[in-house]
Amino acid sequence: MQRAGLYPSQRAKPRARLTLAASHPRPRPHQTAREVRFRHTYGAALLSVHRSGHSVTGDVADIKLQAGDVLVLEAGVEFAQVFAHSPAFA
Repeated sequence: MQRAGLYPSQRAKPRARLTLAASHPRPRPHQTAREVRFRHTYGAALLSVHRSGHSVTGDVADIKLQAGDVLVLEAGVEFAQVFAHSPAFA
């Protein structure tokens, strides 16, 4: 069923919540999600970051990402397939 007033590109696409580990951040280590333009680069919204079993507080866009961080993302269902072999994620 098509919602009135929406173009095909504006319709809601299936989304998934994913939990994965960050590998060595690219292109430089210790960049924030904002600096690597996480949403633009990976097409995913970064919801939270966990490090050493604890949630990292603060604005997730300003957290300096480190290898081994556990990231909780909301992304399109194709994310896992597209980034399955990406060096950015373990």
